[in-house]
Amino acid sequence: MKRKHKIYRDEISHKNDNCPTYSEKETSGTSGIERTNGTNDLSTRQESSFKYAGFWIRLLAYHIDVVFLYIIRYPISLFFWLLSDDFTIWGGLRGRASNFGLDVLYSLINIGIWFAYFTVMVSKRQTTLGKMLLKLRVLGEDMNRVSLRRAFVREVFRFISWIPCGLGFIWAAFDPRKQAWHDKVAKTLVIRKSYSS
Repeated sequence: MKRKHKIYRDEISHKNDNCPTYSEKETSGTSGIERTNGTNDLSTRQESSFKYAGFWIRLLAYHIDVVFLYIIRYPISLFFWLLSDDFTIWGGLRGRASNFGLDVLYSLINIGIWFAYFTVMVSKRQTTLGKMLLKLRVLGEDMNRVSLRRAFVREVFRFISWIPCGLGFIWAAFDPRKQAWHDKVAKTLVIRKSYSS
């Protein structure tokens, strides 16, 4: 009797050894149950459901943002034009500024508006006005919201992308994930919103 119990326990142990675990990947056609590997990267599966925004649509979105920023900055340009003849009514300097302090102040205000707009919009809204109109979103490579710090770093390196004749931006046209240089540094992706799951 004890021998029979021992054989029975051995059979159960052998069956359990052959049972698939949750670290294996197996799909049953009859039950529709899928066991996936525990090492599967969730962000990779999520990323596969998106379509990356290409170079031209991103360029269009950027120019929409530039027009919007120009409209925002116009009252400031008008104010500086009233302060000094060095400034034109449309913004900018006529030539060499006679008042260096006003020139520096004007430049700092415009740079501050630029950084604040792109940094806050990308971090808080995951988009900008131009990208919003074209249904684009900015996400981290982990498919999560971009932090304020990362958005700021992205804007800093956007200027660096301009330096070698805009090569950092053109890079997005040939990159598999359509990332410009500043995207690669900040680990961000620009995707089409309509394709998100």
